[in-house]
Parts: sequence; structure tokens; C-alpha cells
Amino acid sequence: MHEADLNGTVRLIFQPAEEGHRGAKMMIDNGVLAGVRAIAGFHNMPNLPVGTLAMKSGPLMASNDNFDVTILGQGAHAAMPEASHDPIVTLGELISNLQTIRSRNIAPDAALVLTIAAVQAGTTFNVIPNTANLRGTIRTFNTANRDLAKVRFYDIVRATAKMNQQTATIDWDRGPSCVNNNAALTAVLSRVLKDDFDIVPAQLCNADDDFALYQECIPGFYGFLGSGGNGTLHQSNYRCDDAGLTYGARFHELAATALLKWVRA
Repeated sequence: MHEADLNGTVRLIFQPAEEGHRGAKMMIDNGVLAGVRAIAGFHNMPNLPVGTLAMKSGPLMASNDNFDVTILGQGAHAAMPEASHDPIVTLGELISNLQTIRSRNIAPDAALVLTIAAVQAGTTFNVIPNTANLRGTIRTFNTANRDLAKVRFYDIVRATAKMNQQTATIDWDRGPSCVNNNAALTAVLSRVLKDDFDIVPAQLCNADDDFALYQECIPGFYGFLGSGGNGTLHQSNYRCDDAGLTYGARFHELAATALLKWVRA
């Protein structure tokens, strides 16, 4: 493709720090969307064959809220627990209690994941520590459920700590909303890409992507491009096929041309 063949301006975004909710926000704050009227992108998927593009309109990837909780107790000798307010006991109770957000506050047919992915407490076998910590994430596709989960999270953490004569601090990182594809733009791209890609329906994915922050500003499309490897995202055995790079370049070429026509229609 030659620049002279483009009926308008195409902006390629080379964004850092997608993990951690910082990259897209930083780019937007620095004006990357100034004058931009539509956007398209994709994430590689090793469980899809090279040449495959998974597409759907509407919600595609979940919102993301991360939490970091520190329980403040009172340490003591492990043989003298009566002198302590044991934060490890509270930590164990919280791990179970927080799962009731999903099981008892959210409708069974609604998607919401609450995962505690890291716990830290103590350094040796004979000392009850002063503090304990847990960290994790909440993913959902529904704004009301997202807000409810946060309210219940704070209630449960504070009440469980108080019940055990302790306190807790909560660091809440509100990430992007769910990736939500513009229906009209998705339909246009589906027609344009069908001759070069094996188009298949995309399944909802509980992973998040800060591409959603761009879609909060302008119409956008995000898909899953097959990279034909093994494992899945964030697994240690993840591998991809470099042949997928050709399809990635072709996607951007066709999408850029289609978006220029779409925004001028």
C-alpha cells in the first residue's frame, strides 16, 4: 500500500504498558486520539490457527478491577496465639468470604470472576505476623455488577477484619471498562476482511485490555487474531507461529482503508 492511495490520514499507535492499565491512558492523555474518528486492533490468540480472525460486536473482553488488601493484626509467639490478633486466620476467612460476592450477590447466569492470585503472610514457623496481604482481580461485563462487587468487597473485608479485632487497608485499582465493539464498524470490517481471513465467532473473554479506553472515546473494533501456537495467554508454555505476523500486517492495511471510507460515509 502507498500513502498516496489513502483517502485520509491513518495513525498507527505503538503503545507501551497494556498490562497495568497505564498505556492507553497515557497515550490518550498525550493526544493520540486527537482528530481520530475510529480505531481498530486485535490481540493474538495462540489457540486459534494462523489466518483465523475471531470477531463479534458488543462486549468482547471484561472490565478489570484489581485489589490489594493488607490486614493489620497483632503478632505473637506461635505457641501463644491468645496474645495475638492473628491476621493469617483473617486472611483465610477472607479468601472464602469474598467468594460469596460471586455465589450470593450476582445472578448465576451473569459473568463475574473474582480471583485471589497472591497471598503473603509471615516469615517463619514460630511467629504469628503483624500483617497479612492478599491481591487479586475482579472481571465482569456488566457495569451494575461491577459496582456492586466493589461495594460488597469493601463491606466483607472491613467486617471480617473487625470480627477478628483487626483492621484492613484496601488499595483499589479501577481498570478499563469492557472491550465493547461498535456494531456498525464490526459489520463493515467483517465484509472487508472475509476474503483474506477465516472469520469465526469470537467468544467472550474474561481477560481485559485497555483498548477499551480508546473505545470509550471513539467507535472501535477489537478482534482475536490466530497465532497458531500452544498454551494460552500468560502461560509459561505459550508459543506462537511467526507466520501470523503477515496476517497482522494485512489486517491493519485492510482495516485502515475500510475505516477511512466508513468515517467519510
